[in-house]
Amino acid sequence: GVLCYQASLPPDDESSLRFYNGNRTVTVRGMVSRDPEVRDRTTHLRLSATDIEIAGRWQEVSGNALLFVPRYPGYEYGDVVEVTGKLERPPQFDDFDYEGYLERQGIFSTMLYPQIKVIDRGKGSKLLEGVYWLRNRLSQTIAEVLPEPQASLAQGIILGKRDNISLSLRDTFSHTGTAHLLAISGLHLSIMAGMLLSIGIWLFGK
Repeated sequence: GVLCYQASLPPDDESSLRFYNGNRTVTVRGMVSRDPEVRDRTTHLRLSATDIEIAGRWQEVSGNALLFVPRYPGYEYGDVVEVTGKLERPPQFDDFDYEGYLERQGIFSTMLYPQIKVIDRGKGSKLLEGVYWLRNRLSQTIAEVLPEPQASLAQGIILGKRDNISLSLRDTFSHTGTAHLLAISGLHLSIMAGMLLSIGIWLFGK
């Protein structure tokens, strides 16, 4: 386990994005590699870096960073962006190992409210692009047919989109020890698989 963990860590040299944590302001190019998470006041973007500007010259770099940006303008999976800001090591909280939480997702750097310039769009996987489009479309449909807070609750349980769940509702689930219901789990996947299986049997037979 120790060997596997060490092998999973990115190199701590100039080829790794985390090498530049805590340095002065830098400019990084990369792609938005996940569907953006829209929160109450901010949007979280996962940036997969490809290049960094050092002393006026661009050089290749690898690694992921979590960007905290305003809700508007919006960004999408597959956007190629150039961001300018200060890379930081993820913060540590008294009651939550946020740094460890991000490390398990392969993220070793954060950047707060950088300057962002969109260079290109639609450069991600077409398969993932289609999945994210379908997820967002289903989320919109749920919002249209259900009132609040039922709509945001259904989006969280079925699609894993917890962005629209109000803070008061989250606190209620947290205080009652039922916050796990808002996360995608094996139970939810089993329910979805059962629904798809039933539809398949109805359409094509056993």
